[in-house]
Formats: sequence, C-alpha cells, structure tokens
Amino acid sequence: MMKSARLLGQDYGMTGREMNVLLKQEGYLDGVPGDYNVTEKGSMFAAEKDYHRGTGGYAQYNRYWSERTWDDNIVDELDITPEKIRNVRDSISYARNNPNIEVYDGTDAFDSLPDDAGKAAGSLATIITVGIISGAAIAAVYFAPRIKLWWDERRKKTMPALPEKIEALGQ
Repeated sequence: MMKSARLLGQDYGMTGREMNVLLKQEGYLDGVPGDYNVTEKGSMFAAEKDYHRGTGGYAQYNRYWSERTWDDNIVDELDITPEKIRNVRDSISYARNNPNIEVYDGTDAFDSLPDDAGKAAGSLATIITVGIISGAAIAAVYFAPRIKLWWDERRKKTMPALPEKIEALGQ
C-alpha cells in the first residue's frame, strides 16, 4: 500500500515535515522543503503523480502540483528509532532558532548538534516577552489614575446636570 510522508510518519508520532527530513537524511529525497525530488535510491519505493487543475486564462487559476507516495516497505529500510526521531526534531528546531540559516536541508551541518542548540534564541524570546508584559503592567498602573481623572472631567463638561437628574429619579 502506498502512503504519503505524513501517513508514514504518523505511526511513529512524526509529522510529514519530520518524515521528509528523515527521508532526505537517509538519501531517499533530495532538494529543499517544498521542492523535494526523489533520488535514485528512493525511486524503488516512491511513486509521483502530477496534477493540473485549471480552465486556462490567468496563471493563478491553473494550479500544478505533485503528489508523492511511498511503499510501506520503506519503513523497514529506514529502521526508525527514537534516536533518529530525536535527531530529526533537534535538527528542525535548530534550523528554526537560527535566522542565519536560509533553507533547512536536514543534512551536513545538522548531523552533530551542540548540546545548547536553540537555547539562546529561546531565552532571548523569553526576555523580550517578559519585558513587554512588564512594560504593559507598569503603564497600566501609571496611566490608570490619569485616564480616570481625564474621563471624569470630560464627563462633567459634557453632562453637568446628569448626577442631579439621577438623584431626582431615585427619590
């Protein structure tokens, strides 16, 4: 039975993206995310089908896409272990946390990750978030009495007789 990368990875708790990275690291795919190609090694297990939908006219109405499915037997060749899954997830996380990496390719530079990969970017985001929340709380404490005073003065100027009318209605 043929399955997509998402369905192959589902049995191991992996997303389609993670499965594609694993397939690339093992040599079954080549290219970059969103533009993968099946390698010669992967051609024994993969089937690609091209689709076209459109009625002509404008280019945005003429969609082209490919669908790649994999034979179930590829799972035996991949020998998916928890260590491989962790390595793939660490590689993806490392690429997300490093803005100097333009396109994540899942190989070479990410084979051996440093132990603190991604921690610096995470701590910077935490510091920025705490700073924004603290600033908003300080601003609320500082400006709340001033805004209340301004609002009360404005209300008195626009509706000077309102409190007397309310008291009259209450009696």
